[in-house]
Amino acid sequence: MDIIVTSENQRRSSFSSNFLDSISLSDNFEIAVKGIFHGPTYNITESNNTFRLFEVDATEELNIVPGFYANTCEIVKAMHDVCLRNEIDSSFKVPDPGKVVLKLPKPTKLITGGEHDTLMRIFGFCNYDDESKLVYLNQLNIDNYVLENQSEVAFLYSSVVANMSINQQQSHLLACFPIKSKEGYNYHEVINPMYRPLSVHAFTDLHFRFTDIEGKLFKFAILPTVIILNIQKR
Repeated sequence: MDIIVTSENQRRSSFSSNFLDSISLSDNFEIAVKGIFHGPTYNITESNNTFRLFEVDATEELNIVPGFYANTCEIVKAMHDVCLRNEIDSSFKVPDPGKVVLKLPKPTKLITGGEHDTLMRIFGFCNYDDESKLVYLNQLNIDNYVLENQSEVAFLYSSVVANMSINQQQSHLLACFPIKSKEGYNYHEVINPMYRPLSVHAFTDLHFRFTDIEGKLFKFAILPTVIILNIQKR
């Protein structure tokens, strides 16, 4: 028996799916994941969304909104929007499809190369410990290119899965699979599903949670998460 569940408008990496009627089963049934549709994971988070501006003798630290950015143009546009919200009269231009420009009003300059300038590493700027090596730019000119499609291991837990031992701890692990971050829906088909025993004989809702290898919830952008399940007799 196949079951399709969706996160709808809930949190896309931790959600419950409710059924109108209870699903009742006898003993010795097991469950597996056959496929997953998910939105791209965040490639800009609180750990790499910072850029700094310098004016005369003051430095200001700014942050773009964490999320999924498909290309460098979207990141530079986000920097421009942050500048405007902070009353910094920057200008944003795309002179041709392959270029993007952010110009700051004089004497304001963009700092690149410092350990705090985490967003600049996306554009290929080096990270220097020596402050004397920092580069100050009145205008940022970069190529517009699609950001690299990242891939990470995801762990999917479910409330109806029997406990198993992982690193000497009990866990309701249902499956593990690669999570990607390309634009639009990402689909992973499980060729050889790993079936896990059910811990209940009847249920009216299922709860799911996607975490990374450190146990932190994934952040999926924009699109509802869809999981295709299969329940069968052992």
